[in-house]
Amino acid sequence: MRIRVGYSAISRIVGVATTAWLCGIGSAWAGGGGNDTGGAQGILNGICPLVGASSCPQLPTVTQIILAISDFQNTPPDFVRGPLYFNLCSVPGNAGLNLPLCSEFNAVTTVNPRAPSAIALTDLPNLTPLAFQAVSGQAATPVALDSPLANSFVYPVLSGPDGRHTLNVVFDYIPWTSKSFVKGQAVGSFTFPLVMLNSDNSETPVTATLNLAATCNGAVSAPGCLAGTVTGIPGTGTNPPPSAAQLGIQFGFQLAASTNSSTPHAIITFQLPVIVTGPANPTKCGAAIGSGTADPADCGTDPAYFGVIPAGATLPNGNPNPNVGSPTFINQISGQATAFTKNDLGFTPNSLGLPIGVSPTPAPLCTSATCPAPPPATPPATFFGFCATIGGTPAVGTFVSWGTDATAYASSPVSAPLPQCP
Repeated sequence: MRIRVGYSAISRIVGVATTAWLCGIGSAWAGGGGNDTGGAQGILNGICPLVGASSCPQLPTVTQIILAISDFQNTPPDFVRGPLYFNLCSVPGNAGLNLPLCSEFNAVTTVNPRAPSAIALTDLPNLTPLAFQAVSGQAATPVALDSPLANSFVYPVLSGPDGRHTLNVVFDYIPWTSKSFVKGQAVGSFTFPLVMLNSDNSETPVTATLNLAATCNGAVSAPGCLAGTVTGIPGTGTNPPPSAAQLGIQFGFQLAASTNSSTPHAIITFQLPVIVTGPANPTKCGAAIGSGTADPADCGTDPAYFGVIPAGATLPNGNPNPNVGSPTFINQISGQATAFTKNDLGFTPNSLGLPIGVSPTPAPLCTSATCPAPPPATPPATFFGFCATIGGTPAVGTFVSWGTDATAYASSPVSAPLPQCP
């Protein structure tokens, strides 16, 4: 059953969120580099309690913070960062507004709503990719979607029913036009940020690298001529490394034309298991979420995705809401229905004994090695969560996340210092 939060409660929350934005935006967007978060993390920290988050993701780049705000507010990233909201500067695609370019925090971004089933080639015309220029020997460069330099595209889309969501990632790579494989050929290397779900509902982040290699000489369409193995996941063994299938990851390779090029080229698809967990014990969760000490065993890791009533919420008569910590299945800021009423529990490999999958957070999270350091310290290196090298050429580097309504977002900054691929 969906329990709607009253209009007055939503209005109160939106008002507080807007005030937080207006008070903090100057310092947050006045920093001096792609991984200088300025005060942006503080703004996110202020939004997290409004959506009932049990903890707030600490993120090393402004691009990731903007994605996290988009996730919690069901708001496109370009709107969060763009001039139409704050009238400060312009972003890609907003030419003609006669505003200075947001050069320090510029990014290319894509937004795709949830799909009912796995993405097929015929779905691509109805989706929006993120575009890159892929050049041998160089890092992939994000470019505008209509740029003549664009030759590599990625589509992230969440699909499937409630409780069984899958993250689809489609790589549309124009430079690959070869119709055949050579046995042993390295076809591609793909990096995904996964989490392992522990018995207490806490999560352990891992960086998984999936390598595709040809297992025979023959046409790229030949069945069984391509194998995928995964490294980087503790406890799964390395000799030999587990196959993609053993970790619940499905992939496909085809040579076909697309909306990006009429010449047949490589289109590589992945379906990744998803982990999103909500409150298991709303009473204990509600007692803890306001203190910042919420236990994942009570709250899960992603209570905001279930519309949990936040600490401090009141009833229409002004009295404290006794159901703090309970899921309403309504986003506490946007008022939109959440796409999550059941836990997504990923895939449990036999070799691991724990569920594994992608979380909705724009990973990787901030660590002591990647958190922005105060000036004059040299900013630490930061890393993209999703990367692809195809045919030996870096093809994609981006961050991916999704909102409480299962809309998938991806964004890549375009100004230095840029994150790296692992």
